[in-house]
Amino acid sequence: MLTRRLVIAGAAALPLPAIGQSRTKVRIAGGGIALYGYMPFFVALGQNLFPKHGIEPEVAQFPGGARAMQALL
Repeated sequence: MLTRRLVIAGAAALPLPAIGQSRTKVRIAGGGIALYGYMPFFVALGQNLFPKHGIEPEVAQFPGGARAMQALL
């Protein structure tokens, strides 16, 4: 029979497999600098929100959108 202590221990162990997962690498290329277009990204980057959620962004700036697209492909 399941006791309350056993149920609580099982519920506490549920998120443990997520801790061992590696971070997801994401490539982000910006074509030109659009002040307001990229602002949410740079705010999240400055507040370290990506590592908090297991994302490791790789940021690259390019002089235009076409070169940014070539770099991603």
